[in-house]
Amino acid sequence: QYIQAVLAMQILMPILIISGFSNIIGNQILIPTGNEKYFMRAVSIGAIVNLCLNLLLMPILGIIGGAIATLCAESVQMIIQFYFSRNKLMGN
Repeated sequence: QYIQAVLAMQILMPILIISGFSNIIGNQILIPTGNEKYFMRAVSIGAIVNLCLNLLLMPILGIIGGAIATLCAESVQMIIQFYFSRNKLMGN
């Protein structure tokens, strides 16, 4: 009965690492340096990506599509936050 949840959880596992990096970049670098607008942009774009991918993938793949959409959205959010904070991270 719950066998599909196993694969969905396996797909979601990298979010633990991605979310950690996203938290460090967003909450520990962007917000304290006065770049809240970039943080909010990344979160908003991540939410839009999640919504669009859910609408595309869930009718076809069900719970697996939702897991893939969430993983992609979290990755996009982290990449955008890294892009906006790269100067601070690289010491420039």
